[in-house]
Parts: sequence; C-alpha cells; structure tokens
Amino acid sequence: MRHRRHDALARLLLLGLALSWPILEIHARPLVPPSVRGPAPTEHLIDEDMGHCLDLRETDPVEAIEVATRILGRPALPPAQEIITLTCLGSAAATAGPSERAAAAVARIEILLAEHSFDPAFRLRAFSQAGGILQRIGHLHAAIDLYARAYRAAEDDETRVAQIVALNNIASIHGADLGDPDGAERYFLQAQALADAETGYDGSVLDYNHAENLIRLGRNDEALPLLERASAMAQLTGRDLVALRARAWQAALADSTPEVRIDRLQAIARDQAALPDAGGEAATRSLLAEQHLRTGDAAAALPEARRALELSDTPGEAYEHRRALRNLIAALSDHGDLREALETSARLVALIEREDRMRDMQRLAELQARLEDAEQAQALDVLRVQQDRQALILAETRLFRNWALALLCLLAAGTIAFALYQRRIQRRLRELGATDAMTGLLNRGAVTARLRTMPGLPSDPAGSRRNVVFLLDADHFKRLNDLHGHMAGDTLLVALASRLRDACRPGDIVARWGGEEFLIACCDVDQTQAWQIAERLRSAIASTPVEIGDGVAVPLSVSIGLAPWPFFGDARRQDPDLWQDAVMLADRALYASKRGGRDAWTALWGTSERSVPLSRILESPGDAARAGYVTIRSSLPEVIW
Repeated sequence: MRHRRHDALARLLLLGLALSWPILEIHARPLVPPSVRGPAPTEHLIDEDMGHCLDLRETDPVEAIEVATRILGRPALPPAQEIITLTCLGSAAATAGPSERAAAAVARIEILLAEHSFDPAFRLRAFSQAGGILQRIGHLHAAIDLYARAYRAAEDDETRVAQIVALNNIASIHGADLGDPDGAERYFLQAQALADAETGYDGSVLDYNHAENLIRLGRNDEALPLLERASAMAQLTGRDLVALRARAWQAALADSTPEVRIDRLQAIARDQAALPDAGGEAATRSLLAEQHLRTGDAAAALPEARRALELSDTPGEAYEHRRALRNLIAALSDHGDLREALETSARLVALIEREDRMRDMQRLAELQARLEDAEQAQALDVLRVQQDRQALILAETRLFRNWALALLCLLAAGTIAFALYQRRIQRRLRELGATDAMTGLLNRGAVTARLRTMPGLPSDPAGSRRNVVFLLDADHFKRLNDLHGHMAGDTLLVALASRLRDACRPGDIVARWGGEEFLIACCDVDQTQAWQIAERLRSAIASTPVEIGDGVAVPLSVSIGLAPWPFFGDARRQDPDLWQDAVMLADRALYASKRGGRDAWTALWGTSERSVPLSRILESPGDAARAGYVTIRSSLPEVIW
C-alpha cells in the first residue's frame, strides 16, 4: 500500500496536528502514530499562515500553493521556515500540479539543507518530506536517495521509528513502482527487525506493505499472518483504511467458495467508498474483477474493472491504474469485445512505455548532474593548484632577482616543460592505440586487457552478484550500408556508439568489438539489474531514428545477448580469463535475439547452486534451463535457439 496515494488516511493521521509540521512522512503522508510521535520541536517555527498552508495542502492544494507563494515572498525569511513552507508548496503542487514546481521546491530544500546547519531531527523531517514529494511526481530514484538520507539522519539521531518509515518508503518504491519485489524484500525485512524491537510501535502499515510485496512474489502463505496482524492492530488503533485494505486481501486469499469471497469483497468496497478511500476501493474492485474472471463470469468482471480504472485515474495511482487496465483487457477478451480489448492493450503499452521513458530520462538527468558536479569540483581543484603554483613562482621571483638564478629557473622550467610535453605525447599515443578511430570507444585489444583486470570476485560471496558482459549487434546493418552507402553506415556506427556511451554508467566498459558489434561490461550486478541494463541499452538505441544526411533519417536498433562471469557464481574461481566464457555465452544469446525478430535482448545466467560444462549450455540452452542449471530471460515472448 503506497501511502502517498491515500488522501483520507493522511487526513485521519493529521488530526490534532493542524499547526505542526509532521515528524515523519511516507509517500508525503504522515505515518508515525501519535503514541510514538512525541512533541513537535518545530512547532514554534510555524506561524498562522504556515499552519493554514499545511491544513490546505490536502483539501485545497491550489489555495495552499497561493498561501505558500505569499509566505516565500516575505523578506529575510529564516531558512527553517522557508524549508517548512517549501514542503507545503511541493506537496500541494504534487497533488494539483504542475509537477515541475514540486520538483523545484525539493531542489531548493536540498540547497538550504546543504548551506545551513540544522539539528538532526529537523533534517530527518526535511529529507522525509522531500522524498515523499518526489515519489508522488514519479521521480523514484531521487526519492529513494532522499529516503536513504532520511534513514542515515535517523541513525544519527537514534530514532528507530524514523528508520522504519524510511526503509518502508524505499521498499514500497522498489516493490510497487520499480517492479523489483525481490529488492524490496531486503528493506522490508530490515524494517520488520527494527519494528519488532520497538515497544508499543503500531506496525499495521508496515505489515500490510510487506504482505502486499510477499503476494507479488507469490508467497501468499507468508503474507496471510502479516495481513491478520495488520488488520487486528489497525482496528485496535482506529486506522480503518489499513484495516479494510488488509481485510480485502484476506478475503481474496481465503480458503472459501468464490461466492463467499465475492460477497465479502463487495461489502469491503462499500465501506471503502463510505470513508472515502478511492485508492483502497480501486484495489478491492480489481480483486473483485479477478475473482469473477476466475469463475468465468466476464460480464460481472467488466463493471468492476471499469470502476477500478475510474477510481485509479488520478495522480499517484499508476500501480493500481495498470492493474485495472490489465483486468479490463482480460474481461473484454473473455467477453468477446476484442476490438476494445485491443484498444485497451494499446493504451496499457503506451502507458508503460511512457513511464519507463520518464524514469530513464530522470535517471540519466541525475547521472548527468552528478557528473557535472564532479567535473566542476575537478575544475576548481585544478584552478586552486594553478593559483598555488602562480603564488609560488611569484614568491620565488621576488626573492631571487639575480640573472644567474633567473637563468637557472628558466632552464629548469624548460626541462620540466619538455618532460611534460613528452609525457603528454606518449599518453596520447597510448590512447590512440587503445581507441577505435571512428567511434572513439575502446578497441578490441584495449577492452581485452581491461576485461582481464576486472574483479574476479563480486562483492556478494553468495554469487548472486557478478560481472556481466553485453554483446550488441546493429540490426540490418549490411542492408542499411548497401542501401545508403558506407558514409551513412559510418554515421550509424558513430550514433550507436554515442547512445551507448550516454546510456551506460560511469565505470562501465564500452567498446567496439568489431564491425557493427559492440561490447559492454558491467561490474558487480545482480540478475534484475542486468535485465534492466539490457532493456535500457535496447530502448536507448531504438529511441530515435538517425539523421544520415539530405534530410533522411533511418531507424536504428540492436540485438543484445548477455551473460555473467563467473557464469555459475563460483566465488573460488579467480581465473582472469573467465570473461571469455561470458562472451561465448552472450554471443549465443545474441543470435537468439536475432532469430526472435531483433530489437531485443536475451540473457543466460547460471544458477549459484548447480553447474554443468559450458559446452552443454552452448549446445542446448533450453535443455540446460529446464534442468535447473541456467536462468533464461528475454524481452521476446519466446526465445528461439
């Protein structure tokens, strides 16, 4: 359950805090129960206008934005009050729009936190609030970074409840928004351990979120006890929204007849509509649609799916909106409305592609900003060194005035300059020898040396994290080269290299392997990260046609194969040439991508528990996967070996 989506829950938890800045938030909503909040040390900072703004940010966000704008226009506004007002402005803008204004408010908060000193409790609130704002407008990776900073601030302040909330926030983003329930599970377990040690802590929200993640992983038996505990605690503390949502999943998973499950879910949906809890009702309506589909009653499933889609068509409800669309597609298909089912499928695909594109753009923007910061810092260091050197030369000039010493200094400077010149020339020659002249990437000889020096042992001794090699081949390159000429082919290769360089992380190896084939190597990643990198590379290449001159633009795509090394995660193997096994296996996967239609990626990943000779995998990857030696993943619906 993602609390940034549930306005009614936020209003419930804000009772009695009309003029206080919430201590902690999850998804830009307060989570910590009043029994463990304690007094608000920032209350003395909040005047009447600020309190009015905080009251309005949920009920009337447009008016809240106007109030916040007036407050920010005050001369000499203290930094702490400016941060509190900016959190109100950002939260209201995340609800009413525009999202750019919410992001700008968070950026200003980060600047103020960097420029001024605040006590740990205040920094904790600020980071948590800012992370919630970014999460609501879809800046997920930046939100995770701020929640992580809130967690570190909570560690410094020894605030266990705040640590639980920060971990819960991060886990919820991974599980629901990023589609990484395995990654989310690590954070949920860490939060649960802290919650179990916190006497009197109301863990109903954490239990519910964790249970939903276990359901995504197909571990329903483990989710049921958490749902029962969440429902009981929420009823005890009067948190009706949490209790109803937990009861909805309990009803859907209950060992009873379909009719009984449907009756219970309909009653819960009516209670959620009365609260109101639009997000919770949307989730329950989706469960009802799924129950009807399981019984073969597509006619009954259709209105439930349509109602869930209507309720979830609001900012911040992307996860439930996608779920409602999938249920509607299934109901329309089973009901025989194939044209509308096809149109709804196209709508879902466009929505997913738009969300993925936005996340990729946000991630690239974050990386670019970090790189620019690093380059600016490096430039400042160089400037400082130059200034120090100039000051030293000036001091020596003033101290020694005679011609002999001046001549000696000139000779020394000439010798140093000549040595530096020779060193620069030699370095340039080495770079030219290691670089592909056309694309500017590493050539095959240089990348071979780099691959041998990559760490043979990942940081994870269990073998789930390994080094990974990606082989990419430009689709239909020979046909494009023959059709448009060799100069156009060279333009395509240069564009492909540029897009690969932009899509890769700092530290990744990017090289031209030969002809229209390229190689990328990434250090210390797990399976999920490897799939994400492969999809990012594929979409980055295929995003925009390439201009080849005379107003002609041609599409560009690649087929990708990837494999890790050590292939089976054997932590004892230290052979520096293990990467060659990964290249062979990646090449095998590459041709599967080509056979499947191109513009796709295919991965081979050896299990950590079992191993088999690589020749057997190369001969028949499908048989090796069925025997449990290999995991196969692809962007294709079917892998053809």
